[in-house]
Amino acid sequence: MAIHKKAGRSNINSKVTSIGLKKTTKARLDKGRAPGQCYDGFLCQLMDVWEEIQVTRKPYASSSAGRNQGVRDI
Repeated sequence: MAIHKKAGRSNINSKVTSIGLKKTTKARLDKGRAPGQCYDGFLCQLMDVWEEIQVTRKPYASSSAGRNQGVRDI
């Protein structure tokens, strides 16, 4: 997934980038965000939740039976 800086924009937009997404991924984002919510705000919320899960998540059990469990617990 390439990130491209937008050229020729004003100073405030010089910190804006675009990313390529599959149409199905964008549809999932559209479905999950609040009406009128910008993508940046929604993605920041998702990252906050992801980071919290990573901090509070218990390590996997050392047995081979538990290694692949919980991968999609979110």
